[in-house]
Amino acid sequence: MALNPQQNTHLQQARQARKLGDAKRAIALLKPIVEQGCENAEVFNTLGAALLDRNQASQAIAQFQAALKRDADFSIARTNLQAAQRLLANQVHRAADGGDWQPVAQFGESLLAAQRAFEGSGEPIIGPFSTLGFRLTPAEQLTAARQNAAQFGDVLNEFVPPLSQAADGRRLRVGYLSADFRHNAMAHLIGDLFAAHDRDRIEVFALSLGPNDGSLYRRCIEKHAEHFIDLRRFDDATAAAKIRALQLDLLVDLQGLAANHRAGILARRPAARQVTWLGYCLTTGAPWIDAYIGDSVALPPQFEAHFSERVLRVPDCYQIYSGEAPGPATDRATWGLPDERPVLAAMHGLFKIDDLAVALWSRILRATDAVLWVWVMEDGSLDRLRSRFAEHDIDPERIVPAYSVDKPAHIERLAHADLCLDTLLCNGHTTTSDALWAGVPVLTCPGDRFAQRVAASLCRAAGLPDLIVNHAEQYVDTAVELLKQPERLADLRARLAQSKASAPLFDVPAFARKIEALWADCARLPASSGDDGKRRFETAPLPLIVVLGQWRSGTSALAGALRALGVYFGDDFAQLEGATAHRDTWEDTALLKLLWRSFGEPNMTRLRDEARILSDLSTYLNRLERDARKAGKHMIGVKHPALALLADRLRDLDRPVTLLATDRSVKDSLASAQRIGWQVKTDALLLGMQRQYDATRQAEVAECFDFPDFVADPAATVDRLSQVLTFSPQAHAHSAAMASLK
Repeated sequence: MALNPQQNTHLQQARQARKLGDAKRAIALLKPIVEQGCENAEVFNTLGAALLDRNQASQAIAQFQAALKRDADFSIARTNLQAAQRLLANQVHRAADGGDWQPVAQFGESLLAAQRAFEGSGEPIIGPFSTLGFRLTPAEQLTAARQNAAQFGDVLNEFVPPLSQAADGRRLRVGYLSADFRHNAMAHLIGDLFAAHDRDRIEVFALSLGPNDGSLYRRCIEKHAEHFIDLRRFDDATAAAKIRALQLDLLVDLQGLAANHRAGILARRPAARQVTWLGYCLTTGAPWIDAYIGDSVALPPQFEAHFSERVLRVPDCYQIYSGEAPGPATDRATWGLPDERPVLAAMHGLFKIDDLAVALWSRILRATDAVLWVWVMEDGSLDRLRSRFAEHDIDPERIVPAYSVDKPAHIERLAHADLCLDTLLCNGHTTTSDALWAGVPVLTCPGDRFAQRVAASLCRAAGLPDLIVNHAEQYVDTAVELLKQPERLADLRARLAQSKASAPLFDVPAFARKIEALWADCARLPASSGDDGKRRFETAPLPLIVVLGQWRSGTSALAGALRALGVYFGDDFAQLEGATAHRDTWEDTALLKLLWRSFGEPNMTRLRDEARILSDLSTYLNRLERDARKAGKHMIGVKHPALALLADRLRDLDRPVTLLATDRSVKDSLASAQRIGWQVKTDALLLGMQRQYDATRQAEVAECFDFPDFVADPAATVDRLSQVLTFSPQAHAHSAAMASLK
């Protein structure tokens, strides 16, 4: 709708005010126009931009949405909307980091929906680490990580290093890259590792990206790393060039996408082998990170599908802890703790203490007379936390604050706790190690993500697996039972004290041998050169989904739904020669050519050379996989009726194979082919259909979909497909798959 002259003047004045940095005046000029019932999308967009200038993210979102409601093709408003949503997501995360989870409750669902609707590359709505607090599924976390990594696409080809291979007889050259060689959790974990490395086997480079805080931790690493190189003052390109000049066999990223990361360095691939370890509890989604280092407890095989990196595992536990002596002895009164009541410690970052943690801990407190000892940054966060517990009828005075102290004092004070409670949203990592080193048992309940299983791995590696429980009810019951049976707690503490001298979590020299062996394996792993010119680890082959069924049995409909769910069938599709089939066949042109040579259209009743076909098909699938990885897909698919004749041999391919099938009588399929005017001899067509039908019935398929029933009930079909693919699709993918069946 056009603006009247006065409104148009105010719009132009508002734009000028923004250019001059006066967003407040711009808002004052535009609000009256909106209140007058304006329908002009430009006004809403400009008002939203001015609100965004003042960091009023939620108000800005409303204006950008109003602009798009009036002009759905307004691309600038859509870009602005995403920027406002990113800002709001950051604001919500920061609030939770300070103990205020109310913004999560208010905006979490809308931001989660925005992230799920976000398409394309570039910065996602929800930042990579924030995906934990917003409860994205593992598949969604991987998508967000890939989107974030895509921002660095313009630098990926700046450096293409030669393949560095550790030669026999010389030391392995390993670089550790981090911004946290200082008084930080990272240094608390690996500080002693540098001194424990075998100098006859490994040449160690500590590559620092962070400040020199002058701490003991910094000085220790500078002393014991054979080469300490400060790269903080260099930009990403220069730092990458300097690292490349070191000719490392392996670059170990200790940062991931955590705070202060410098992904722009690693994106330039300054080393031929690059792995991420210890500093980040999510997949990076980055094509320049070849491997993710975990262990069998924290990262079991079924989790690998949601990691872009190849998963490699350290025996026992992926983490090590460089323990230090506690500070001078104190009593409970020093820390404001009662002598006569049990003390539950939960020294976690406040963003980990979600509503579930508060609810479970409140149940434990109501069933006992314990106090809860929590780490807080300042009195404001303590007040917010106490208010949340008060909503569960917990006396605020039972929430006792623990403010920041130096590490020795922290270790000493922890020993006054009777039991430490782990968080379920994101486990305590260094927090758990601190408690175990201080001799305090830790109760943990593993979840279905790496970040939610770390404490279980640490407890096992500390020789105390007893307190790893299976579900939330058992978590509450176990805590209550232990607090009512102090003799059991005393026994656990005694066992922990005995195992501490030799437990894998605390045995730095033994861990050094394990990690050195893993680094040597990394350096020797064969690499493949992708079309992008990068050298990278060979990764496990992508799973293959094969759709079986004779011509005109609904295979195209089923393949279309799979394609909408994320299975990659290629990008260049064709039809049978001379046919007038549905245009969306999802049969890749290159696959059709291969089959045409191998069988001879149209009847396809016998194979010419089965071994040759399998060899050609394997080569084709490798190309399809390469294209799929470029497109960010995690499964590949093939569909053609003739593949039924190979069903019993497809499992010989060197990749996981799942067979799906459609079921329609040959008589109905033939009638359908005749209705659409296929120009082939009926007897030859019937013979081909019958052979394809018989082969499909004999194949060991995971699921068989009756035609036309599966088309008539798209919701049930998509649910079945999701179960076969073992993931829950995003809402837009679920809707697209259902729409493809209609």
